[in-house]
Amino acid sequence: MSNVIVFPKTRDGSPPQTLEELQNNVAEVRRDQIEYVIGDIMPTLLESLYCAGFCSDDEGSLEDSNVVAEAIRALMLRSQGLSHPYHEMLDILLPEMEIEVELEIEAPVAGE
Repeated sequence: MSNVIVFPKTRDGSPPQTLEELQNNVAEVRRDQIEYVIGDIMPTLLESLYCAGFCSDDEGSLEDSNVVAEAIRALMLRSQGLSHPYHEMLDILLPEMEIEVELEIEAPVAGE
């Protein structure tokens, strides 16, 4: 019998030891933030659609709502350089659908 105690090489919560670990931690934090934002905006979006008469409580609306949530998640992940299964599908479908999207975003200016 040996008197040597073998300790784990890493422990939970320890700082990243390599660049790859650091990048994975940053990606995880970004994903967590995206999930927080999705959880924050979806109820408001769905409530607005419901009040305007565009959503109901039936099964089809629930499935459609999940598609919308995933599309928003895909948008946010792509903006952070992270992947989502929708990206591959959209990269194939959108050119075939010949959809031209013109979107103007007016960002609020601080102090106005």
